Amino acid sequence: MRRFLALGILLGVALALPAHMGALPGAFEANRKKVEAALAAAGYPVEKVLDVGLTIRNRGYAFPPLLLLMLKPTEDQRAVVRTDPRTGTLIPVTVALMQDPEKNATLFSVVDWKSFEGYFDLDEEARAKARASFEAIQEALSGLAPLQYVPLPVEGALRAPYVGGKVTATEDLEEALLLTETGYQDRNMNVVGRTDFGGVYQLWLCSAEIARAFFGHMFPIASRAPCRAVIWERDGAVYMVASDPAIEPSKVDPKAFPADLMQAFMEVLKMNGGVLEDLGVPAE
Repeated sequence: MRRFLALGILLGVALALPAHMGALPGAFEANRKKVEAALAAAGYPVEKVLDVGLTIRNRGYAFPPLLLLMLKPTEDQRAVVRTDPRTGTLIPVTVALMQDPEKNATLFSVVDWKSFEGYFDLDEEARAKARASFEAIQEALSGLAPLQYVPLPVEGALRAPYVGGKVTATEDLEEALLLTETGYQDRNMNVVGRTDFGGVYQLWLCSAEIARAFFGHMFPIASRAPCRAVIWERDGAVYMVASDPAIEPSKVDPKAFPADLMQAFMEVLKMNGGVLEDLGVPAE
């Protein structure tokens, strides 16, 4: 089995960070219960669990236990998404858990909201609500074990965590949802969940092969999973954005990455581009 990222190991060049990560000693299931209890006590109960590790193992690969805990959006978070639907690429919040294959410990991670909030068009009230909710989740997790900030070490490479814009292939919201769903499924990205924020619709998307490459090399990336596509209508127009790895491809040195990780990175970019083309979203 490939050597996996463990707390304290130098990260080198990374994709799709920044995030916060911690580690709890002990058995995975016991630690899962501790994490879920701490989040629920803070007002952020787990609404759905995606067992990505099991999905990968069912494909015939060796992989440690890995869960994505999808937290139930609060009313404040739902209001944030309705204010700027692009925030739906980060909300609902994911807390990722993975058993360290080399230690009797469970790694956990959550995205760093502050690194991305400048890419969203939020008024002061909505911005404060979003920041407060992410800080509350971090505080709940830090009460279990110290959190380590995992930065993006490629200077000037961070970009928006989403890609997309106005849909021109159709003016019908339902048709745009269907085109988005079938577009990703045709490219081997499965829909594994949905959220309705009240006029803002979100699809959860996952590929076992892409997840294996990304999470196997750099676990904190799982804090931004599953990939999301967000579709909404505003002022008579339909819009769609999808999760983006959030790193500028021109800043990436392919030689600095394992081949399967680089391939997965490029597949995500190509996949998003293809679906946006299907929807008639103008290229940037």
